[in-house]
Amino acid sequence: MGRRVIGTSIQALEEEEKGRFSGIALADFDETYDAVFAVLEDQGLYIYLDSRGSGYLTAMWFDRRFARCLDTTEVGFFFEEETPGRTRIDVVSLNSDLARFAAELVFEELNQLEWIGLMEQGESEEE
Repeated sequence: MGRRVIGTSIQALEEEEKGRFSGIALADFDETYDAVFAVLEDQGLYIYLDSRGSGYLTAMWFDRRFARCLDTTEVGFFFEEETPGRTRIDVVSLNSDLARFAAELVFEELNQLEWIGLMEQGESEEE
């Protein structure tokens, strides 16, 4: 039962188009994954699910930083290495305002790091 619920949760985020914001990290997959994980922890967010092997993690407790959501509203972070040294990050939530907020928060924090940066940031072309 638990796996089915978790699988459904991830599937809903993977399929979401409106609440999806993307950026390209100038780092390989592992560096990007670790950096986003660290940013979320530093912000006091709860990392609900993480699967480096499947290329995603999901965080909650954004209500501490963003008033228009519940503590259990999920934000998914999906990672795909496009080329060596360039990893696409998709930030997704069923609450599109929260997805935008989370993307801006994480991308701004990544840009503060000396060893990683964002090449581009924006909404998906589907929107």
